[in-house]
Amino acid sequence: TIDERIHQLVEKKGMIADAIVDGKISMEDINEAKALRSRRYRNGRLGDFLKELNLTEGRATGIPTIQKKLRENGSPKAMIKTDEARTFFLIIIPCRKDFVQVDEKVQNTDIELVMRKMSKLCPSYVQDMTQTEVENMAKCLLRAIKEISAQNMLDGIEDISYKHLRRKYLDKLLDMGAVVMTIPEKPTSSKQKYRLSELGKELINQ
Repeated sequence: TIDERIHQLVEKKGMIADAIVDGKISMEDINEAKALRSRRYRNGRLGDFLKELNLTEGRATGIPTIQKKLRENGSPKAMIKTDEARTFFLIIIPCRKDFVQVDEKVQNTDIELVMRKMSKLCPSYVQDMTQTEVENMAKCLLRAIKEISAQNMLDGIEDISYKHLRRKYLDKLLDMGAVVMTIPEKPTSSKQKYRLSELGKELINQ
């Protein structure tokens, strides 16, 4: 099984995890990247006991879970690479193309203009915010040019918890009426995304 020592590097092409894989797992299974099943366990009976208590996952569930979530997210399939000696183990989790392009679009748009428009058209929502916070909210708004999930909208905006990010930026944009849900009848749906409202379009257009 995969050693717990994991090093992650996030870049535009995806996420790379550096770890160690059991030499008993065939190269064919590794290249297929569906499920990595090891027949050698340090304490199989203890693992079964913890699984019964719902304190651990079943064996070989990690890779299938990753691939399933990537399919649901519309992302390409994860790839696994190693050598015959198992001196390294790489799992490459690629980002969706539209997710990578989000930041490029934001950089090419006049954030200052959006900030000024928000101050003019929605003063009560931004008057108590710092300039950096207003700038962050403008970035969130620009990311919603195309339908986008909450996590992708808020990713990297500020170094605080996801819960606080939602409350600070997404909830405020919803209250402002600048963005709307794509599935308003199911606010907590796992497939929920957000897009610009007419007000949101007015705020980002020159």
